[in-house]
Amino acid sequence: MGGHAQDEIELQQVGRDPNAILNSCREVDRGIDAVEENLNRINTLQKQSLGDPNTSLNSPVNQELDRLREDTMALYRNFTARLKAIKNQPESGSPKNAPQIGRVDRRLKSAIQQYQTVERDFRKDLQAQIARNFRMVNPEATEEEVQRVVEDSSSNQVFSQALLQSDRRGQVRHAFQAVNDRHMAIRNIERQLIELAQLFQDLDALVVQQEPAVTQIEQKGEQVTQDVSKANQEISGAIQKARSRNRKKWWCLLIILFATGDVVAQQVVESVGLEKHDVARTGRMALYGAGMGPVASIWFNLLQRRIQMQNKNAEVFTRVLVDQSVFAPTVSFAFLSYMSIMEGTSPSEKLDKTYKKVLFKNWMVWPWVQMVNFKFVPLEHRVLVVNTFAIGKGASLALFEIDLLTLRPM
Repeated sequence: MGGHAQDEIELQQVGRDPNAILNSCREVDRGIDAVEENLNRINTLQKQSLGDPNTSLNSPVNQELDRLREDTMALYRNFTARLKAIKNQPESGSPKNAPQIGRVDRRLKSAIQQYQTVERDFRKDLQAQIARNFRMVNPEATEEEVQRVVEDSSSNQVFSQALLQSDRRGQVRHAFQAVNDRHMAIRNIERQLIELAQLFQDLDALVVQQEPAVTQIEQKGEQVTQDVSKANQEISGAIQKARSRNRKKWWCLLIILFATGDVVAQQVVESVGLEKHDVARTGRMALYGAGMGPVASIWFNLLQRRIQMQNKNAEVFTRVLVDQSVFAPTVSFAFLSYMSIMEGTSPSEKLDKTYKKVLFKNWMVWPWVQMVNFKFVPLEHRVLVVNTFAIGKGASLALFEIDLLTLRPM
């Protein structure tokens, strides 16, 4: 089916299908993808052509290159005609259609410019090859003579003189044929560049006809898109900063809570009085709280990501089970070892004496606390809930003559 017949069918469909213009734009947009693939292939074939000893336009590489060029130019003509037909519709200026038409228009013009760049670069490489061929047969040629051969396709006289003066007549004839072949290729390139420039001007002229309404709509649409994107980036940055500030606040609060738990244990449960208060022990507890806060936060996030079930009650039960069977024994071991090292005593002796007691007391209380915590408390507040509860827990366990060693540190 010819391009004009297809355009007429599209014009008829516009009146029946409210999305006909958008559908046509999508088809052109997908077609431009094919054009860009062709351009990559053309660029590859041009490089092969430059290195091919057979410079004839009938060589396999050059024939494939010519076919691909023709196909690509046919696509450019077709898409330009279709875009013209789309832009001539009254609905093309509507807020729904104008931004999409403008985007496809800009993309098609960009593809045309890309092809122009590919062909200009190839023309420059061909001219450089012509210059090298001429210098091979006439090493003493001046820059002016070389430039004249590069620019003038009718260089028979120059090569005739070289043929008479040189004893390498076979090489001169080969160079002359190569130069002629390259000149013919350059002429083909220049014809295509002229047609590409005309297609580009046609698209530009259509844009001018749509001014100012379409351009204004496009600019507003693009500005809105940019503003939304910028706003999303700023919001994401603000969220990250807020989360960072909140984490630091929670860690500071955890330090205070651990220190408070030890103060309650010493002053309320043990009743040692202010003069005999063990400040070093309180400091050790606060330091431990500073280290355990981030660890507990990572652990709760891991449970949240890894353990997910359709039955929410089963999900909570599984999380508590894993928490009490994996994290509680590990944390109790680490806590007792840490306190022993900080006090200057033997960790193994303290573990043998108190580890089982700490763990059993932990399992009497903490599974129920974690049940409520995992079911009702948001993820970001679970560490705070655990350590707030640990104040009373630590104080009460001092009655069992194991000081704060039974505190469930989180």
